[in-house]
Amino acid sequence: SARVLPEVIKNRGDLLQKYLDHRAESELQALYALQALVHKLEHPQGVLRTLFDTLYDEDIISEDGFNQWEKSKDPNEQEGKGVAMKQVVQFFTWLREAEDDVSDS
Repeated sequence: SARVLPEVIKNRGDLLQKYLDHRAESELQALYALQALVHKLEHPQGVLRTLFDTLYDEDIISEDGFNQWEKSKDPNEQEGKGVAMKQVVQFFTWLREAEDDVSDS
């Protein structure tokens, strides 16, 4: 079964950062690509969540990029989106709580 090795992402972090260059459009396309990949793999448990956690922790994809993906209504990118959203609901809850903590302090 499919699983994610966070080390692999961490080891490629510099390359990914350079490629995505903290541009919102590139980040969004990368997240669509992951959505398509997990859809093709038939949504293995925990894979997308681990990817999201790692990409965020390694500063490869910004909060803004994730939020854009969450809000996106692009008709070409809807396949597998609903299932993907269900898998990362806790990620977005955590992201918003982290945001609230920052704005409170």
